[in-house]
Amino acid sequence: MRAQVLRAYHWLHTWTGIVAGLALFVAFVGGALTMFQDPISRWERPQARHVQPSIADVDRLTSAVLAAHPVAASRLGIMWPTAAMPDPTAFWFEGRRWHYVALSRRTANGSGASALVSHDTPRLAAFLDRLHYALALPPFGRYLMGAVSIAFGFALVSGLIVHLPRLTKDLFALRPGKNRKRFWQDAHNALGLFALPFYAMIAITGAFMCLTTVIVFVFNVAFGHELSAALPAMRSPVAQAAAPSREEASHAAPLRAGQLLDAARRRVPDLDPKWITFVGYGKPDGFVEVWGDVPNALGTQGAIALRLNTGAVMGNQTPGARDANHAIGSAIYGLHFGTYGGLTLRWIYFVLGLCGAAMVLTGNLMWLEARRKRDTSMQPRAARNVARATVGVCVGTCVGIAAAFVGALCWPEVGAARSFGAALAVCLGYSTLRTPIFAARDLLAVASLMSASIAIADALLTGDGLAFSIARHDWALAAIDLAALAAAILFACCARVAHRRAVHGAATGVWAGRWA
Repeated sequence: MRAQVLRAYHWLHTWTGIVAGLALFVAFVGGALTMFQDPISRWERPQARHVQPSIADVDRLTSAVLAAHPVAASRLGIMWPTAAMPDPTAFWFEGRRWHYVALSRRTANGSGASALVSHDTPRLAAFLDRLHYALALPPFGRYLMGAVSIAFGFALVSGLIVHLPRLTKDLFALRPGKNRKRFWQDAHNALGLFALPFYAMIAITGAFMCLTTVIVFVFNVAFGHELSAALPAMRSPVAQAAAPSREEASHAAPLRAGQLLDAARRRVPDLDPKWITFVGYGKPDGFVEVWGDVPNALGTQGAIALRLNTGAVMGNQTPGARDANHAIGSAIYGLHFGTYGGLTLRWIYFVLGLCGAAMVLTGNLMWLEARRKRDTSMQPRAARNVARATVGVCVGTCVGIAAAFVGALCWPEVGAARSFGAALAVCLGYSTLRTPIFAARDLLAVASLMSASIAIADALLTGDGLAFSIARHDWALAAIDLAALAAAILFACCARVAHRRAVHGAATGVWAGRWA
């Protein structure tokens, strides 16, 4: 390949990585944590950790919500109680925003009226999901991450082309030493190459999911605005609710949740319910969508639509029975979030997600080393700014996520988004006031303390922390505290390395302890 073409690809790889890299770091860390979204949802609600899942809670919660908020009868969703997340949550759209409520565990024992607890304040698990696909930003964040996913795809392709000539020689090389640029390049290439199929899949599926609205809008305009009429069929297991027959209309009382699940499982015996959506509750033409996973399929997620008062099947969009549109959408979602596998696959996705974050970090470090001026302590302004941004965003994201975990137990009324945002803002501000190496050292120490505080807060505020979870063999909860302690040790080690570099390292370069 001509040297000019290689230089063009190298330029494309470098700048798509720099521009999209920091957003990718945040998305990769958030995405890794979403692999365990259900255990995190259970961990952040101590009052419901040891609740036994009960289908009766779905009926009780439905009645309580409709009594307090009649407008929710038009469309009401309820998360199905499971062993991983035993406390059901109801959600509906009212007053230009979504509302989330759950049962108060003091009155959910079947005696008397069930009280509701508002969860309108953004919760930790939901926040981590938004952090992954939209950087926890307002609606435009999803479109921003769609553009970042496309840039990530360009970076992968251009990086493969640039490094292809050296792959056979440097494939398994990892050469630590004084040549830090070569070390970071070896680490960056190894992280990118060995997980290339995974990252390519994440880039493609991420771009598709984030930009679905844009794609639909473009095609709708291209086909003379005829696509909008087909949107209900694209998103729901039933395109249009047919008028009920006289026999169906005579049964006005809606079936209980357990009866509806039995009716769905008569059609799909292996259905594992995740949530249920009531549409037109109490009306003769009301129906329900039972959403869940069906094993032995790439796209496990699907739904069955049932007549609310008879259980008659109105639509079936589950593996083996769905149309091409639902099959493709479910496959894309399953590939991106690893729903087609079990616990082992989730751990693999978790590790690969953190490796993706490390790949972004090593790419930035390699860029900085390539522009290092060895004969002076004052470095180019671009290098200094990228170093500050790398420290502030990467370490600040870790501090912010740890703060959101601690805040979920210490001040849940504040909300995970505010805890994360405040911590990240402080870290970004601090990284602009100090040289990058000292900022990295101090913020890594803070990240270590905040990570350790997750397990400490759990033990002090809930009464059933790590020791209690291990004694009960509740490894889903114990793993969260253990991971927090492991992160605290890792951040402490990194802070020590940064301190040694600041005190004993070379006096030149962007990571020097002092700048002229």
